[in-house]
Amino acid sequence: MRRKLFLAAALIAACVGRASAEWARSLVAKFPGSGNHPAIVTLDDGPALVVFEGETLHLFRRRDEDWIKSSLPLPAMAKLVEACACRGDGVRRLYVGGWKDSRVFEIAPYGNEWEFLAFHPNGDPPAKNGMHTYGFAAAVSHADGRPSLFIRRLGRQQIVECRWKSKDWSCADAVGASGVQTALHANPPGWPKRDLLVSGSAVYAREGSRWSTILALEGSILLSRMTPLHVYRFGWNSREIRLGPDFDIRSEEPFVKDVYEEVDPDDKTMPAPLPGSRNFTPGRVYGTESSVGMPRGPGIETIFFAAEDYQLHELRKVDGRWTDAAIARFTGGCYQPVAGDARGDGVERVYTMVREVANRVGGGKTELWELTYHPRRRVVRVTDPASPSIEPEGRRLLGELVRAELGRHGHLTVVDERSQAAAWAERALTKDGSRPASSSSEAALVVTILQEGESYSLLARLSGAGLKERRFDSPPVERETLPEAALALARRIAEEWPVALDGRGMAP
Repeated sequence: MRRKLFLAAALIAACVGRASAEWARSLVAKFPGSGNHPAIVTLDDGPALVVFEGETLHLFRRRDEDWIKSSLPLPAMAKLVEACACRGDGVRRLYVGGWKDSRVFEIAPYGNEWEFLAFHPNGDPPAKNGMHTYGFAAAVSHADGRPSLFIRRLGRQQIVECRWKSKDWSCADAVGASGVQTALHANPPGWPKRDLLVSGSAVYAREGSRWSTILALEGSILLSRMTPLHVYRFGWNSREIRLGPDFDIRSEEPFVKDVYEEVDPDDKTMPAPLPGSRNFTPGRVYGTESSVGMPRGPGIETIFFAAEDYQLHELRKVDGRWTDAAIARFTGGCYQPVAGDARGDGVERVYTMVREVANRVGGGKTELWELTYHPRRRVVRVTDPASPSIEPEGRRLLGELVRAELGRHGHLTVVDERSQAAAWAERALTKDGSRPASSSSEAALVVTILQEGESYSLLARLSGAGLKERRFDSPPVERETLPEAALALARRIAEEWPVALDGRGMAP
């Protein structure tokens, strides 16, 4: 009996703990040596996490609530990976390279085995000539519909474009690539009309058969996945740069705004640095250890980086201002975060490497951690719709539909004014059925049915929760389709309202 009570108390504590926003962390893998350069790639059987450890490539796939690891011995040490169907045959292969070796290794899956093919993007130079790889990107050309593998090569500071021609790779220099050594991107979203390359501190465009520079900066570039395309440059003086899909450096100036000045240095919510760590200044971001993603949900894009204090930070825009906060502390310090959907469940998460010792750059034990964002559960009080032309019973049924649809979302707890029993019944519709941390509602939703001739529409007014009143409305419909319109409106409120609050910084 005592054990049952203990388990019940533990479950209640866990559920109540979910009442506020949090970053939950879980350990993916431990490495006896120095694990580096995590990446998320998409193979034929779904996404996978890649981590390099010496001359070994580790693949982690999510299967039946567990991470399954596959290890591939490499002919040479590597640190970069790309996955694409670059031969045009529909088979996605891995491409690795990047450390004291000029070869690029193409790895193709064949059942439970992997076949290796090595090729030199610049002919056949000696194996060790400083021409190692510092960037991969794959894209299908807007011009001719053919796939290309772009490789950034150090030594000659070139970006090479490789295409498969019947039996072998054909590679040719595309553009020079001097400057900051950061990730290479090809045909980023938001630019559907032109072939683009983004590398280091420059943006290049294909014009006919040649490439030309359309934008050159100082620092490193991080690309947004939201459109219109945003280009972020972060260095000691961080700036936000926005470009439209038809941007032309010859005829217009890009939108440029300082980020560093917008980060509030007196923000008391920012945690103190770890004892013994170097001082951290807001806005100082290492481009080589940064990632852009949307783990908070669609439409909330944030930048994750390992800062000078060895903590994992999140930089995001709230009400037109950039806010900076540490979202995870690790005793050994973290590095090389990457954001994306590595499980294939449609949820983006953040993955970061963690060192055994904070200031140890190489060697020693390392770990790979996964961080998942859980939005704050919000309590909303919903009243029956008001309408002079619809009988009370019809209004009550529509109100129940709205409350039931809202309650099916795990981040909302629905409270009703009719009775305590009804309120608890509606709470049971939520994701875990837990009691909210507070019995008082954070917001009130009032639904009104408007009639114009033979058409009806729904208007919902949401007030409270520290926001100005928000309005949600449905298009005019016939009387018979009002229930479907009520469900659609409730679904929209449940999806947009908590996300909008997070985007405005209302949730921790």
